[in-house]
This record gives sequence, C-alpha cells and structure tokens, in this order.
Amino acid sequence: MEEQITELLKKINIDAKVEVEDNEEVIISNNSWADYVSFSIDHENLEETLNQIERYFKMRYIPYLGCYCDNYVELILNLSSVTWGSGLDGVALIPDETQISDGGIIYEISSYSHELMKLLNFHQDYQSDLEEDWFTSIKILNINSTLAISTDDPNIVDHYIYIAKNILFDLSSRHSVDLKLYEIIDDTEYDDADEVFDTSNRLQEVNVLSLKHSYDSDLLEYYYKAQMMDDSKFKYLAFYQILECIFDEVFQYELVQDVKQVINSNWFSSYNDDHVTQMIKIVEQYNIKKNDHEKLRLVLEKYFKGETHDSAYLVANKDIIFILQNRLGLLKKEDELKNISNLAKIIYEFRCECTHSNRKFTTKYSFEKTNDELHIYIELIKLVSARIISNYKVKNLI
Repeated sequence: MEEQITELLKKINIDAKVEVEDNEEVIISNNSWADYVSFSIDHENLEETLNQIERYFKMRYIPYLGCYCDNYVELILNLSSVTWGSGLDGVALIPDETQISDGGIIYEISSYSHELMKLLNFHQDYQSDLEEDWFTSIKILNINSTLAISTDDPNIVDHYIYIAKNILFDLSSRHSVDLKLYEIIDDTEYDDADEVFDTSNRLQEVNVLSLKHSYDSDLLEYYYKAQMMDDSKFKYLAFYQILECIFDEVFQYELVQDVKQVINSNWFSSYNDDHVTQMIKIVEQYNIKKNDHEKLRLVLEKYFKGETHDSAYLVANKDIIFILQNRLGLLKKEDELKNISNLAKIIYEFRCECTHSNRKFTTKYSFEKTNDELHIYIELIKLVSARIISNYKVKNLI
C-alpha cells in the first residue's frame, strides 16, 4: 500500500513522505508543510483509498471557503442569516442521471466532501478539527467546459463565485431560499432550529439542479449583498439600488428611441429649422421629467412588466399583488394593479421615507413604519428586484 501511494504521489508531482500506521491509516507529510494529512485505509476497496488521496492532492484550496479542480468547484454554503456554525444540517440535493446526462452546469447541495474537510483542517488553525457532516457545500460541475475557461486563469475563483451566485439567485428568486457562501473562520454552533427546518423543506422542493442562464454581474452582486443584510431601512435601499443601477441607461434608451422615431419619419428634414426645433423640444421635455421617480417607472415598464398582457401580468406576479392588496392594502382594484405607475409610486415613496432626513428638503418624510411593515416592504422590493434581474440582459449558458 505504501509503495502504491508513493508511486501515485510521484505521478501527480507531490513530494511527500508516506507512512502507514497499524495498517489502518496513511499519513502523508513533508517537512515544509505546517501539518500532515491522513487517510483511513478501506481494506475492502483499496482503489477508493487511492482515489481519495489523488482527489485531495489535485484540489486547489480557496481559503476558508472551498476547493476546485478542472470542471469541479466546491464552496461552503449556509443560511444567509447565520453568523457562526452551520444552518443546513441534513440537506441533500442530488441531481438525477437525466440532469447529469443533459450536460451544462449542474450542481449538488449536500454535506461537504472529505477532500474539502481535510483541506480546511490542514490549512486553518481551528480550535478542534472539523468533522464529517458538520457543514454543507455546493458542488458545481462543468463550469470550465461550459464557459471555456482554464483552471489556470488568474481570475478563475472569481468566475466560480460568479456562477455560484447565479445559482444562489435562482434559489432565492424562484424558491425563496436565501443562502450565502460561507467562510468557516469559527466553529461555533448555530441552533436556530425553526429556520433550519423551514429552509430544509424549501430546498427539498427544488427539482432542477442545473444553471441554464447567467445574469448581469453588477446587479447580481447588489442582490447578493442586500440578501446578506439584516432587516433595516438600509436593506430596502440595498435592493432598491438594483433598480437605480440601470436608471440612466433605461432613461437614455427611451429618449433615443423617441428621437429616432422623429428622425426616421417621412416628414422630418435635418435642413428644416422647425423640424429640428421640434426634436430639441422632445429632448428638453425628457430633461424636465428626468427625476428618479420617472426613471423608476421606466425601469419597471421595461424590465418588470415588459410587453406582457395585463391578464398574464397579474397571473405572473401573484406574490407581489398579494403583498400590495392584502398585506399593505395599498392597491385594491385591478386597474390600479395593472398601472405600473402605481407600483413605482409605492416603491419610490418608501425609498424617500428611508432616505430623506434633510430638514430643508421640500417634501417632508418621516419613517414611522413598524418592524413588520418594514419587513413587508423589503419582501416587496426584493421580489421586484429579482424580477428585474431575471429580465435584464440574461445570457443562455447552453
């Protein structure tokens, strides 16, 4: 066994000393290493022991967070509300053979692997060694082949984390499961049993364990950071920032479309002063209306409602309509719900309540919402921002 392992290590260019203790454990060490690494010997399947050793030494370590090799990355996951310890005990989402055979980027959420556990113990100085099943990870397959990037790419970890955040966004926006990438710095226990139970149940309802689309990296980053925050006015504003990020882009697009319509019309002539003056007036009118409220309405019109018919719009946004009708009691009639300007007004005015503390501001806003009301408004802006991201410059991965 010792000779087989030595040959294996030479094959994968690992300079190390191999010792077998009591015919039960393999200890691999090097004087330059801070610690040794050990593997239990499976006498009924020695090939698997060799495979474990090879997998371990082929992995590249991401400090505190995960590991990777070609077409495989593993990252620790946790509930977004957890500060220390694990909140995903017992979760196991495994793609079936059909999803695996379909190719593309697929993922699994389950207990972290032996390889990652050993890498964390080897590289970090925990109070006590991590043990099996203490933490949960996401294992993502086929990123390198799907995106045509090498593990030697200097930004490879950034690529992996970007794809992981796409998956976390899908889980949040489609299944109301808020998870985060989690660095294991402290091994303190976490025991919020209710949240663990609720999240586990929602995760078990996830059937599709593949990533078909990628989303805008800036908007995704804003969403991820907002998701990590505790409920407060600032969390609402963090989700609002997703909409704000594309204000000027959408506003300018609308202006350009109107100007193009004028220029391309049968009657317009660039040599006619009156015609040019009419076009200038259109631009001036846009500049007069150029305020955040109007920009918000345009963003919602373009990326939230889009070209959806009213009946389909109401069906597609049942969760948001329920909040507006029943939980906030702000819009009751169907015509009010169809009018996107009403939603823009609600989102914008609450944003003003959260931000305007200037005594000299022309319109006075004071924040008088209860914690429950604040939570509902955060749910609303989170759902709206997720819909915006899902409709904004989405790329197919397959």
